[in-house]
Amino acid sequence: MIPASVTSIAEDAFDGCPQLVIRCSASSVAYAFAQAHGIAVELLEEAPDITYGDLDGDGSVGAADALNILQFAAKLAIPTDTQKLCADVDGNGSVDAKDALYVLQKAAKFIDVFPVEE
Repeated sequence: MIPASVTSIAEDAFDGCPQLVIRCSASSVAYAFAQAHGIAVELLEEAPDITYGDLDGDGSVGAADALNILQFAAKLAIPTDTQKLCADVDGNGSVDAKDALYVLQKAAKFIDVFPVEE
């Protein structure tokens, strides 16, 4: 997979790779490179525009968001797909109490960014 953050690819970067398939988004430099060089592409779904930690969509990260995460972790509420993405602030693939702790730390300004953003 070539992330969307890649801004350039050397012309000979994939020389000698006849079976190469580039996994990327359609709006990426990697897609344009693959198209220009006849390389097979597997398109990835575009990630929705999200704000990590903001589960209620109010534009800020706060205690209510941490409470939502705890409810999801305890199976007391079912998150939407977007809420799952927003809630997994440590990037470990699951929503748990540790994510709620990070949200509270950010709300209290003990941390500036979530681990998933580093």
